[in-house]
Amino acid sequence: MADIYTHLAIAKLYLENNPGRNEIKNVRDFYDGNCLPDMCEFIEKEQTHCGKRTEETDLVKRVREKVDLHKFLETTTPDTDINRGKFLHLYADWVYYNDERVVEKIRHMDWAEYQKTLTYSTGFFDDYIPQKYGVSLSLTSMEKDLSMWLAKWKARRSEKLGISGNSFGGKLLYNRTEHEAFIELIARADLQLLAKRFRQSPA
Repeated sequence: MADIYTHLAIAKLYLENNPGRNEIKNVRDFYDGNCLPDMCEFIEKEQTHCGKRTEETDLVKRVREKVDLHKFLETTTPDTDINRGKFLHLYADWVYYNDERVVEKIRHMDWAEYQKTLTYSTGFFDDYIPQKYGVSLSLTSMEKDLSMWLAKWKARRSEKLGISGNSFGGKLLYNRTEHEAFIELIARADLQLLAKRFRQSPA
């Protein structure tokens, strides 16, 4: 799962990649939308990502059903900058969880290893991504709320891994090169074409 800074980096590159045909009018709303699906403290991510909570015994099915873009588009039209941001966020997560390289790494894990690996991978590049892509929480209109949410998330991350920071030493679902390629790939998305595609078919 992509972290907040990765989603901000994707959003920034998306804006840079589309200067001529860019439909985004309110840039802060777009950045906000790219963060909002993960800012869920009192509801499950299955709701914000329109996915399913599949059995823990079938991890491949579980990750592939974490995000349902067809379901999202049944109730949400990406015709505002916030909703376009949400759609780009969900598309990024959908690509991530359907990447065969990620699926293969997860395929032979048990539930405990999967939980730790996902937690370890999410946020591993939190220090590197802001420097590489020049992004920060100040790009949004929710900097204070995001900072508080991120601090709580990092505390839960360390608690779940039983350590502090990135010293867990576990597997990464993407290495740095793969992570950068993922950011570049999603930032080249055509949201209008994707909306048309996923309205017609769930996958």
